[in-house]
Amino acid sequence: MAKNSGRRPGRPRKNENELPIKPPKYLKGEAYNLFRRLRDPLTENKLLNNLDQSLLESFCMQYQIIRESYAVIAEFGPVKATTEVTIIDKGNSVKKIIKETDFDKNPAVTALGNATKEFRQIADQLGLSPKSREEILKSAKSDDEDGNKPKSNIISLIKGSGTDG
Repeated sequence: MAKNSGRRPGRPRKNENELPIKPPKYLKGEAYNLFRRLRDPLTENKLLNNLDQSLLESFCMQYQIIRESYAVIAEFGPVKATTEVTIIDKGNSVKKIIKETDFDKNPAVTALGNATKEFRQIADQLGLSPKSREEILKSAKSDDEDGNKPKSNIISLIKGSGTDG
């Protein structure tokens, strides 16, 4: 009988320290696609491993929230006019008085702002922001100057030339 490794079947890994090859099933749409795009470069260059999976998943979820929130804002606008309705019942007649009173922020604006803030914070933790990539480059260059070999292909990955070196 095969030993149970503790992970769900159907989620193969190249080795146990790497992220799963397939994104988790609960990631949908843009979150699923982003996980697929980021998984290989981050794993192959040893920037992430299986311990970072929840962080990468959170990053992808925030991206999905950003995209969906923006779609709602694009369709309905960032603000909406609110109206006050007063119904006066005098005897058998009902009278409505409708008066515009204020503007309310679309809740999607708040969702977009919160998701963007979280997205940026996680991007820094994952080394996916320009500032964090600059810090990784500085660290890799100083390792190289000290005679230590920098992590596999980090500089080429960060500079955008792929993983071929």
